[in-house]
Amino acid sequence: MFPTLRRLAAHSAKDISLLPPLHLYRRLLRAHRHKLPLDVRLLGDEYVKSEFRLHRDVTNPLYIIGFLTEWQKYAQQLEGDSWREGKLDTAKLDKMSGM
Repeated sequence: MFPTLRRLAAHSAKDISLLPPLHLYRRLLRAHRHKLPLDVRLLGDEYVKSEFRLHRDVTNPLYIIGFLTEWQKYAQQLEGDSWREGKLDTAKLDKMSGM
């Protein structure tokens, strides 16, 4: 059985804290929506979509890790200080209900 991009990324995400491809893809589009002007955003969205579409069937684990690492660095550059590696802010935690 050939490993899929999703399974390899999920496995590697445990080792070197990479986001899984779908989460990273959504985070990139969200960062574009909030951080870029409209004309640049349209170009950036199309580029991200085409790159992820082109690399959907890649099976080389080293290539997948490199691909995700570079896109994650780009997302970190876009988001700046708001990038939190999945950790919650105490302010956000205080706003959550205890149920």
